[in-house]
Parts: sequence; structure tokens; C-alpha cells
Amino acid sequence: MKLLVRPNPGRLEIVERQKPSREAEDDVLIQIQTVGICGGDLTYFKGTGHTLGITESYVVCHEAVGVVLEGPQHLLGKNVVIDPLITCGSCESCVIGRPQLCGSRKDMGYGADGVAAEFVIVPESRTYSMSKDLALPTGVLVHGLAAVLHSLSKVLVDQIPKTAAVYGPGPAGLMFAIRLKELGIDVTLVGRNSWRLELAQELGIRIARIGHDEVNDISAELVIETTGASDVLEEALNRVAPGGTLLLYAPGTFKVEATKVFRRELKIIGATGAIGTMQKAMDILALNPAPYERLLTHNFPISSGQAAFELATAEPATRGEFLKASMCLD
Repeated sequence: MKLLVRPNPGRLEIVERQKPSREAEDDVLIQIQTVGICGGDLTYFKGTGHTLGITESYVVCHEAVGVVLEGPQHLLGKNVVIDPLITCGSCESCVIGRPQLCGSRKDMGYGADGVAAEFVIVPESRTYSMSKDLALPTGVLVHGLAAVLHSLSKVLVDQIPKTAAVYGPGPAGLMFAIRLKELGIDVTLVGRNSWRLELAQELGIRIARIGHDEVNDISAELVIETTGASDVLEEALNRVAPGGTLLLYAPGTFKVEATKVFRRELKIIGATGAIGTMQKAMDILALNPAPYERLLTHNFPISSGQAAFELATAEPATRGEFLKASMCLD
């Protein structure tokens, strides 16, 4: 079977391996049809950020839709979405229902072999049957939206904020903004990329451009930072209203002025994973797919994986109207 692997940072290639075989009773053999390219995949491709130092040549990508060929009878022939989180299942974090904090956690695509392959085997517990109302290509958005929903579950606990600001008009930032708007929250998407901000406007989302006066007017109960860039992180903290919350969605580093957090009684919360939200994400996409589907701007055959990743990591002036790509199996 064909797989797309990263032998070295910045380089992908198609390799051939033997088709995998089921070893456990609950193993599910899935024929992959479409995979998505996520920000974490791009970081591993470049060998930067939290993937810096990973030398293993993994099969890339962790978002996938496929059809079940072998496994439990009730799944045969069904289209499924894969949960890419691999955990030990027995540590304290796993036992109490917080597997995203497992000390042995691995993420498919950069901590273990991913899903850009003709066939993949995962346990039944990490498969979710696709809704009949959901178009197959849209399935690659399920995990990304599930991660957004998991993050929001950390901050939308006691009450729903009236105002929110999201920094970064990438796929994650746009998903946050779309979902917050669906919840009736007055949301502003903040960024530099003019085309992506224009898309947000078309979706009915207020925008603010970094470096312009409108950013200085923002004072939001909830601020979400999706870029991980130090200067943006520091700016995002400044836009949190007194008593408000800063949600960190991307890895990065920045200096925190403790006095500011103390005097204004701010909360800083991190969130990772997509725990318990995969089905909800699928339901939301099935109910109102149109705004989310606008995020899928490009599709490539897996044999053009190198070109897909190079476009996704190119400078904004080079990549043009690019937001998120999927790849189909040749």
C-alpha cells in the first residue's frame, strides 16, 4: 500500500509498505478516502515548534475519513472519522477521563504514524460513524471542530460571555469565530491576512486588523489566541477585559506581566485534544455545514503531498487564497 511519509523536515515522499493486519478483536481496518492537513502536520513537516527534535519518519496527517473493511459487524461498510489521540488507557489521567493529559500521549501524524495511507488500523473506540447528512470531504473538519469545542468547554462553564475576540484567521481561528457566532456571542476576529479576514466578513463575523486602531478598542470577556506567536500572545492578553479569560489554543512562549493578571483578575487557560466532542462536532457540521466548508479551499491527490504542504507553509503573498487543504487517495 502507498503512504506519505516525512523522511526529513521539509520533505515528503510516497513509500510502499505491506497492508496492515488486525491483531485485536476490536481493531478496525479502514480504507482511507480523504485526509486533512492541519497546523500540527505543518509544524512536523517543517520540524519546528513542539515537533522540533522529532527525527522519526512518520506517516503524516491525523484528520481522516475512510470506509471500514474489517472489524465489528456493525461498522462494516460504514464511513468513519478517526480520533487520532493515542494514550496508555491506564494512568491516572486516562482513568479519570482526561486522556489528553496522559504522560504517554502520542498524536498520529507526528508522534506516531498518521493517516495519509491507503489503509489504517485503529481501535473501534477511536472511530466515529459519519452522519448520512454529512458530505464525505467535510468529514476531515470533524476533528478540528471537535478540538475547538473541547477548548470552549473549558471556558464556557459558568456563563456564556457576551463578547469575544479570536486572534488568528487560520482554520482554527475561523472555526472558533464561526462557533461563537452560532452561540450568539459578539465576536471579533483579529489578524493580518486580508483575504482570510474578508472571508470572515462574508460569514458575518466582525474583523479587526492588527496594527489598526480598531484593535485597541477591543476589550473582550473571552480572548482566544490561536497563533502561538509571542507578539500576538502579548497583544491578546492586553485585550482581555477585567475579570475575563485568555484561552491559549496554540503552543508558544510569551512574557506575562503578573501584576496585570493579578490586578485585573484575569484567567489564563490552556486546552488540548478533542475529548468527548467528536460526535458533537459531527452533529454541528451536519446541521450547518456551509460556513465550515468554506475553510476547505484546496484538494490534492496524495501523490502531490509535497506540493500541498509547500503551499500550506508558503508566505501569505505566495499561497494566495489558501486556507486549508485536503488530500484524496489516488
